[in-house]
Amino acid sequence: QKDRVRLEKLMQEGILTSDRMNQAMKESLEAKRDLATILIQRYGVSKKAIGDALADHFSCPFTPYSDDIFIPSKLLAGIEKSSLLTLLWIPLKVVKGKIHILISDPADFIKKREIEKILETDSIQYSVALAPDILKLIERFYPEEEALPQEKPDPTPPSDLLDLDIKTTRSMTHAPASSLDASADHPLSGSVPTRPVEVK
Repeated sequence: QKDRVRLEKLMQEGILTSDRMNQAMKESLEAKRDLATILIQRYGVSKKAIGDALADHFSCPFTPYSDDIFIPSKLLAGIEKSSLLTLLWIPLKVVKGKIHILISDPADFIKKREIEKILETDSIQYSVALAPDILKLIERFYPEEEALPQEKPDPTPPSDLLDLDIKTTRSMTHAPASSLDASADHPLSGSVPTRPVEVK
């Protein structure tokens, strides 16, 4: 019913009948898809008409997706992608000290309060946008990072290497002189101190 109220203007202007709106809502629920997308793809309603209805309902501008939209990377710095996806919003630009934001539901005060916390300001201008358009912008400006090749771990844990070095040092310290001479070719001979070390 919430979506129906938001798009009431479509029926008021005769773009869509009440019965067709009900049918579209049913299809939206069954397909688990955005109502606006169903209206555009299956009922021939233009995105402009939907945008006008949303702008009228929320009393704020409607901004459709465009390839010309460019979001500066500095504006996205420190904002986690998961936050954008969960709250369905994205910062767009800064004009005269105000951050312009696209959001799917400008009437959701809980989401707006969370966004203000993230941006650490309440100097924000909200515009409504379709959820699929916001998701498209998020994916465009937050591309998946390529997984970096991981180095193979050393099979011997560092703690084991430390124990081995201590044991070797102790055995070398208490060994006869002849055995110390013979240890010169030992692979771990570099760890043997040049003078006796008192081991407590």
